[in-house]
Order: sequence, then structure tokens, then C-alpha cells
Amino acid sequence: MRQQLEDQKDEIEELKKRLQTAHDNMIGSRSLYEEQQKLHQNLIERWNSRYDNQQKRIQAVIDIAELERKSLYEDIKSLIKDNNRFSLENLLHYTPQAWLSKRNQVVKFIETLTYNDFNIGASNSEKSTKVPWPSI
Repeated sequence: MRQQLEDQKDEIEELKKRLQTAHDNMIGSRSLYEEQQKLHQNLIERWNSRYDNQQKRIQAVIDIAELERKSLYEDIKSLIKDNNRFSLENLLHYTPQAWLSKRNQVVKFIETLTYNDFNIGASNSEKSTKVPWPSI
């Protein structure tokens, strides 16, 4: 009987240690969660204030203009290297839309939108899920 009480006492001590360890882990997890929550809140505030003053908006426009300038420069370099653009056949079939579609993938999306806008008036009663590409 005494041995059984000793065993139970040892088991209770072991359970207390395990409970304390679990409690410490829970406190650590909670503090880590609160720290991550503060970082997340800080990122949200930074994201929401990215254009809150004129200087930040001007800098964003400058960054976009620099990227567009680089893209235009690459387009000009590729045009200078392309000697076939002066052939009679290419000059007869030249359209600004064709040039843009080769340079910018957004143009295809815009053409699709405008093509769909023009066709809405023609067939209001029937909507098509298939979007045909206009010929260029």
C-alpha cells in the first residue's frame, strides 16, 4: 500500500512536470502569435499608407515611368535590329495594333474586351462563353 502511494506520488509529480512544460509551450506559442499579429498589423498599416502623401505617389509614378522607359528602349532596340520591317510586304500590312500586340500582352486583353463590347449590342439575347480573337 505504501509502495502504491509512492508510485502515485511519483506519477503526480511527473504529470505536474508535463503540465508545466505544456503550459510553458502554450505561453511561448501565445507570445509568438502576438508578435506575429503585431508584425501583420504593421504590414497592413504600411500597405495602406503606401500612397498617403504626394511624395510617395510621385515616387510610384517615377518608378512606373522608369520601367516603361526601359521597355520602350528594348522595343526600339528590337525595331532597329529588325531589317525586314522595311520590306514592301510588311509596309503594306503594317498596323499599329499589330505592332502593339507583339510588344504588349495587355493589348490582347483590351482587344477582347472591346470586341465583346461591340458584339453586345448585336446579340443581347444570347451570351457566348467562347471569345473569338479579332483578326489583326
